[in-house]
Amino acid sequence: MMEQQCPDHVANIFNSQPPRMNKLNPITSAGSKFEAALKHVASSTWLAHLIHMRGLHPNITDFHTKYWKSRVLARDVLGTEETKRRLKSAVTVVTVRHPLSRLVSAFRDKFADGRKLEAPQSAGHYRFFWKPALRYLHKSTRPPLQVSFAEFVQFALDKKPTERHWLPIGRTCSPCRVPYQYVLMLETFSEDLAFLASSLNISTINLSQHSNKK
Repeated sequence: MMEQQCPDHVANIFNSQPPRMNKLNPITSAGSKFEAALKHVASSTWLAHLIHMRGLHPNITDFHTKYWKSRVLARDVLGTEETKRRLKSAVTVVTVRHPLSRLVSAFRDKFADGRKLEAPQSAGHYRFFWKPALRYLHKSTRPPLQVSFAEFVQFALDKKPTERHWLPIGRTCSPCRVPYQYVLMLETFSEDLAFLASSLNISTINLSQHSNKK
């Protein structure tokens, strides 16, 4: 379907730079299949799935650390050249979400869904989201912190239109350049993941796992 929508743009880029979020799928006996997942749609869920599929079961909920990502990022596990070689026969998967849902999700996660906060969720939240947004809006950076949805949209459009957490999927996943074989929707993620697991004969995925439900 994507090839029908952009026939003049589809090209196999696997001989050049591999997409950043290609992750090793350790399920296959030959270790030759990959899953390419969009970094900021269901990324928490995918990281958890891929880490568990490697036989690792840490008792944590936040997998967004350099250590855990290095356990599943193909280039870290196999190296760039081997990654490019295996991608030529890879199974490619992208997870998408309605753009307005992504925007609302980002607001809920980064700006506490408009609630007043006495302290930011983390130093990273303050540095990359609260501080620049409050300064842009000419609001105090001292507690309590609060940004409305209308203010967030204004900030996102004017100051951070390329922020990866709400950047359009067409700008992050190159759907007209990468021949994705499976497109999963976050709105129907459990059903789509079940279909993917059945199609690829993967039995080690916990179909009920969904790490971020914002």
